[in-house]
Amino acid sequence: MPTTTITSSPSPAEILSVPSPPRIISAPAPLVIVSLPAPPRMTSAPLPVVIVSLPALPVTVKSAVAAP
Repeated sequence: MPTTTITSSPSPAEILSVPSPPRIISAPAPLVIVSLPAPPRMTSAPLPVVIVSLPALPVTVKSAVAAP
């Protein structure tokens, strides 16, 4: 029986390694969301420029709604 407990110990270790990769994917996730509302032309710009345009994004969204 105690041997079964030792076998179950590596199980939680595997579970911990599973959420690890998702966390890394969640880091670039916000960058992808920013590129979604932004046209492909802005995506071609360097990343630092896109980060600086973060506060300008809401203004662009308002102008887009005003266009139609």
